[in-house]
Amino acid sequence: MSNALTGFLSLLVAVAAIVVAPYAAPLIFSAVTATTLAATSAILAFAGNAVVGAFASREARRNADKAAQQQRTDQLVSVRSATTPRRVVYGETIVGGTYAFADSTGTSNNELHIVLALCEGPIDSMLEVYIDDRPAGLASVDGNGWVTSGNFYKSDKKDAGNVQASVNAGGSWSATIPSGATIVSVTAYYDTDPVPTSVAYSVAGTTISGTVSGVPSSTVSIDYTTVSGTPFLRLRPRLGAINQTVDSVLQSTFPAKINSLHQGQGIAYLYLVMVRDPSIYPNGVGNIKVRLRGKQLFDPRTGTTYFSSNPALVLRDYLITYVGATASDFDATNFNAAADACDAQVLSAGVPAAPDFGVTQLYRGGSYERRYSCDGVIELTQTPQAAIDAILSSMGGSMSWSEGIWRISAGAWSAPSITLTADDVIDYVSSTPTTPRSDLYNAVRGTFVSQSDGYISVDYPPTSSSTYSNADGSTLWTNLNLPMTRSVSTAQRLARLHLERGRRQTTVKLRCNLRQAFALQALDRVNVTLSRFGWSSRSFMVVGWEWTAPGAVELTLRADDASAYSWDYTLSTSFPPPVSSNLPNPWVRSAVIGLTATSGALYSRRRSD
Repeated sequence: MSNALTGFLSLLVAVAAIVVAPYAAPLIFSAVTATTLAATSAILAFAGNAVVGAFASREARRNADKAAQQQRTDQLVSVRSATTPRRVVYGETIVGGTYAFADSTGTSNNELHIVLALCEGPIDSMLEVYIDDRPAGLASVDGNGWVTSGNFYKSDKKDAGNVQASVNAGGSWSATIPSGATIVSVTAYYDTDPVPTSVAYSVAGTTISGTVSGVPSSTVSIDYTTVSGTPFLRLRPRLGAINQTVDSVLQSTFPAKINSLHQGQGIAYLYLVMVRDPSIYPNGVGNIKVRLRGKQLFDPRTGTTYFSSNPALVLRDYLITYVGATASDFDATNFNAAADACDAQVLSAGVPAAPDFGVTQLYRGGSYERRYSCDGVIELTQTPQAAIDAILSSMGGSMSWSEGIWRISAGAWSAPSITLTADDVIDYVSSTPTTPRSDLYNAVRGTFVSQSDGYISVDYPPTSSSTYSNADGSTLWTNLNLPMTRSVSTAQRLARLHLERGRRQTTVKLRCNLRQAFALQALDRVNVTLSRFGWSSRSFMVVGWEWTAPGAVELTLRADDASAYSWDYTLSTSFPPPVSSNLPNPWVRSAVIGLTATSGALYSRRRSD
């Protein structure tokens, strides 16, 4: 065991120096003056928008969904590999890791030392460690990383103790007690009463104090108990700072193998020590997972960097860090509006009762959550299109690239500011009123990554419409998988949005003069008034913009309106709690009770001698 994985030691240095070459330079797009990514296959098509569904076959979507689900399953398992893809964590999730180092020390090699590389750093924090799905108690480790209670700690005995506190002239007193002590009693003797009297007290850290009245004796007596035990697990998280240094404990334990160059800069990893005990580790090492909060993100709205799972901020970070965009490549006004839309509070149902890092908030007597949150893993072997698809899916979003500028649209309504009329149309109008039946749907189902189920992919409650299915003559299902969504109510809102936008089927092409059309951009909304079609301020989204001739712009529009984005929390279906077994907990040994021994002549055993 001591040499089994030393070949992976070099990853702590080498991985930090990897440059993801395919993503180091900006993507080269086709020579299109202005367009939306959803409207042309010459530029990437992003599946976060209902328009994109018309450009990808259902078979292609199914294959992509299967790949994404298998990827999520793999991300929850710790592996031994020298070729594991580098990955980035956004928001909060659970991941396994890659064994970068393993060796043993102690009597009979009973202490196993493991370095588990998790993801690119720096990250915000590690919240908990799970070994075979048992929480390790990361939040309560001591200053050296040893656990102090829980599944990987054995309580050996309970000791009683006493300390005396002097009472000053004003009646106040204080004393120092051991860390973790449990107070049994605090008493004082009054001169007029030989029986000790209980005294009120408070504890702050290792200090106990209070005040007595009357004429007490000169001391207060504090009885307490302490529990001693043995830890069988040590956890030392490293968050992957760019200036991260070698772990001092790891280096001092293995001075011949670990030196000051083994820093893991830019790599978040967990150094853990597992002390062998069959009752603690009945399955051996087991699978190790970590719940963590990923990258801190720069927010151009405030000019600060902090932990956030805002999908717009996530998308901006990904494009700048891994695709090669710069801050000046974004439409600032458009971006800020998208980020604000994601942060808006939405009344929800079926969410956890307790707030969890701001994802759910209790507000004015109701349960609210941020409209959209992006939580999950991007592997840097994924194509940029696949990664951006996943991020956009978490906000029902779409994006465009026009004349070197990225624009983002989150799944929220914003009213049009321009109305096109017959005065703006030059020579033709082409309208497609319905979607081909092969791409038509009236019910949506799929999966999301459920926080309450340990961040695994599970089905969210499906969304359907009897009105639409009656109009279509049957129920037509489509899949919408949400690999970066962990709230069941958000998943249902995204499914409802996908359904409603898919029913706005009218697509229009207009050749317009420059009077107003020139000011429009991809992903803008616009009203159209054309009496020939019976349209009076009918709203559309611009999904295509092309300069076709001097003084002419061709617009491709897709029907869109505010009602598609409205949400009534009563439409949300309660999410069933995780199914748990009623079998006894295998990690807890019940006390033996009711056992007695008796003697007598009723049963006897005669031996040959």
